[in-house]
Amino acid sequence: MARVTGKHITGVLGPVNLRRYRRKQTMSIRAEKIKQTAATIRCSNTFGKANLLVQSIRERFSFCTRGFYDGTMYNRMNSVMSMIFYESREVSTMEFAFSKKSFEKLADFDFNIKSPLLHSLRIKPEVSLDDNNLVTITLDAIKVPAQLKFQGKSTYCKIAFNLLIYSLKGSLFKGVSDLFSVIVSKDQKNLEEQMFQFKVPNGCLCLVVCYLDFWYNSAEYQILENNPAFNPAAIIAAIVSNGESEGNDDLKWRNDPYLNWS
Repeated sequence: MARVTGKHITGVLGPVNLRRYRRKQTMSIRAEKIKQTAATIRCSNTFGKANLLVQSIRERFSFCTRGFYDGTMYNRMNSVMSMIFYESREVSTMEFAFSKKSFEKLADFDFNIKSPLLHSLRIKPEVSLDDNNLVTITLDAIKVPAQLKFQGKSTYCKIAFNLLIYSLKGSLFKGVSDLFSVIVSKDQKNLEEQMFQFKVPNGCLCLVVCYLDFWYNSAEYQILENNPAFNPAAIIAAIVSNGESEGNDDLKWRNDPYLNWS
């Protein structure tokens, strides 16, 4: 049913959708119901699960991105995650088989492509996992400000590392904010090598994010320089720990509704 509103017609007229858009009349053909094949349904189902994990990651890391990610971030991560899920799904059983390197494509993913992490922190942090699931984060010595570029009027920078662990089979997650951080002054000439180690449970997806906070002092206040156009933050490592999840670690896991794929 269509109706006239002023100079425009809105509603449905036969196979045509009529609507008003930016003060103009628009028309589009109504899509017919398309019968989905088994392969199409599998493809849609895989994409949906990948999309839910992306939503979870975006929410769990919101404390370090502050919503200062660029407009393409969500779609960019969706594209990468969908590829990972397609490659890791067994066609015969429809089960996912993630290996240690399955999520490597997420490494070096910038939450804001307007301010890539390596444009400000010009020494790339290294993350490694040994056979005992001990993760080591290493940040080589830095020359200031040549290898740590300060933004605007900022005089201090916090280099912080955050950890997000997923038990994908158990629909659980554990986030650790500011797992390791260091404050750097613009006046200092060097920052010594930094190294931090921590143990992760068996069979879990581990995401490590590095982000930079820049600020300056104004009277008794500290003013943050980060903004929607400048917020260096990136996933620097995405690895699956060795072994199978045993569920007997001492971490305080939380249920994640995004991972309830049943």
